[in-house]
Order: sequence, then C-alpha cells, then structure tokens
Amino acid sequence: MAPTFQKTLLFTIIGLSFAAPNARQVRWCVISDLEQKKCNDLVGSCNVPDITLVCVHKSSTEDCMTAIKDGQADAMFLDSGDVYKASMDLYNLKPIIAEPHSSQRDLPKCLKERQEALGEDEKVIGRFVPDCDEKGDYQPQQCHGSTGYCWCVNAIGEEIAGTKTPPGQTPATCEKHDWDTRHYAVAVVKKSSSFQFIQLKGKRSCHSCVSKAAGWKAPVNVLVEKKFLSWDDSAKESIEQAVSKFFSASCIPGATETNLCEQCMGEEGRRSVRAAMMSHTMATMEHSDV
Repeated sequence: MAPTFQKTLLFTIIGLSFAAPNARQVRWCVISDLEQKKCNDLVGSCNVPDITLVCVHKSSTEDCMTAIKDGQADAMFLDSGDVYKASMDLYNLKPIIAEPHSSQRDLPKCLKERQEALGEDEKVIGRFVPDCDEKGDYQPQQCHGSTGYCWCVNAIGEEIAGTKTPPGQTPATCEKHDWDTRHYAVAVVKKSSSFQFIQLKGKRSCHSCVSKAAGWKAPVNVLVEKKFLSWDDSAKESIEQAVSKFFSASCIPGATETNLCEQCMGEEGRRSVRAAMMSHTMATMEHSDV
C-alpha cells in the first residue's frame, strides 16, 4: 500500500479522534475492491491507541455520502468536485483534513505576504505584517504592530470599511471566515455581451465536463438555487434533461442529451468524447482552487 495513502488515512483517523473524542471506532467508507484492500491492509498496520478502524463497503460515492449522513459510516476520501457535492444540503458533510499539492510560490496570500514582510533584507520600520491562521489564511482581525490600529478584513485580506479603530479603543468584533468548503467557479462571456445572469435561459453554453465541480455542478446548482432553473431531486426528469431545456445548445462532454453536445467539436457521435479529452487540462485547473 502506498505510504501516502497510509499517512493520509492515519492522520484522518487521528483527526477524527479529536473531532469526536468519545469515538472508539472509525468506520471508513470505500467504493471499490482496491480501496477495500487498502483499507483492510491499514486495519492490521495502523496503531492508534483506543481507536479501531472498520471498513464499510458501498457501491458508489453517493451511497458513502448517504451512509455518513445517516450515521452508518464516519469518513471517506473525496476529490474536490465531490467535496462540493457533499457539502450541499442533501448530505450536509464537511472536510476535516486535506492533502495540499502546492509549491512555495502557491502559498496562501496571507502567508506569502507575511513571509515577504518578515524576510526583507532591509527591514522597513513600521511595515505591516499580517496575522495568518494555521492554514495560511487571513485572521478576521488584523492589527498594525507599530501604529496600534486594528481592523477587520474579509477572506482575501481586504479591509472592511468602518471597522478600523485607533489605539486605546475596543476593536470591532470581526466575523470568522467560513473556509470549511471552498471551490471557485468563474463564468466568462464575450466582452461585447450585455445580457445579465438572469438572462441565461435560451443562450448557448460550454462546460468542461458533466461531472466536474466548477464546470458543471457549481453553475447548475446556482441556477437551481436562484430558481432560474426549475428542478429538484425528486423530479421525474434528470438534471441533464432540465438543463437541456434551459440552454438552447451546449457542449458538455459526458452528457447524454443531444443538444448538450451540439456545440462540441468533432464528428457526430464522437464530439463529446473528443471535447472531454480537450477539457482534461481545464478540469485540472478548476480543481486546483480548492
């Protein structure tokens, strides 16, 4: 079994023991024979005091999400797109540990700014050094060590107007940033376009893949939540069918509705497959924001 898998799962078990200190059994949900084998191997090699690992096999990712929601399992591995799905009201789950894949230049903005401020060859007297949390994100309250002024910031470090207080005054109460689940999706149109978000019905669309978070799940979920697109989980038609009626034509690799592949490149019957191959790099870039 790969050492990375062992380490990640071991740290997750330890994390679960802190999250639920009374727990004596961690039920890990798996969806394939390979995952089951790795989990079984770890059962015999993982030695965490007072914590027992149990493997729970389900047939799909959604079944594992449901099992955790219903108390039949405790944890599972997910990729970024499924983390987004798991955080929705249907499952109401949250991540507790993540494995970062970034270089020094990809450090969180706060940590990078702090390191630059502290690592200057020529120290600048009175230079502001931001406070970062354990994940490298901005603390909700920032204070200048030289001037004594304090203020609140948003999640990207921008000062919130009206919160700055001078030395000697009680600082404003700053709200904690909710970073439990984060995934950015950005929609782009021609610069010459003048229509608004509420006017998307009947337009043509292009998506990275029907299963990807930023290219499919996030935008479709926004359309449903804002009631621009009429659909719910109990509906007789699938979400793809609902989307096919919303947009006049699309390119959504992996889709089964005819007009959802109408805008894709390639020969008939192969357009979605070819577009899916082309969208692989796009999908990877989307997931790097989590």
